[in-house]
Amino acid sequence: MKKIIVLFLLVLGGCSKIEPSKTEEVNPKAIESKQVEFEFKGKKLLITNHSEKIMTLIESDTTFSIEEKGKWQTIDQISGSLSITYNVLSKEVYEYDLTKELSEIGSNKIKVTVFYTFETGDETSEYEKELIYKE
Repeated sequence: MKKIIVLFLLVLGGCSKIEPSKTEEVNPKAIESKQVEFEFKGKKLLITNHSEKIMTLIESDTTFSIEEKGKWQTIDQISGSLSITYNVLSKEVYEYDLTKELSEIGSNKIKVTVFYTFETGDETSEYEKELIYKE
């Protein structure tokens, strides 16, 4: 009887300490967004695609904002119906020339929002990156 009680206590004690396996779900969008590097070099934005996929940069959707009274205000720009995109291949560096746009804005601190996508088969993942440009 003693052995049965000890065995029963061991089983209960062992079962109470079982933890479910902790497998973290990895968000593929988080991985993809970390594989793109953005860096200003003068008034040019260098975009490096470190992923294995082709990245599509949507140049026509790029927005510019200036800081007024502690808040970012989007600058109205005339945009046509033409969509301008550029594909950045795997391991490629794209030089996005923003000289004209940044020169026209009369501020030394500008927030640039860039939009880009990655396509996997039928699925498209959309991203945006906000960067601060300072003269």
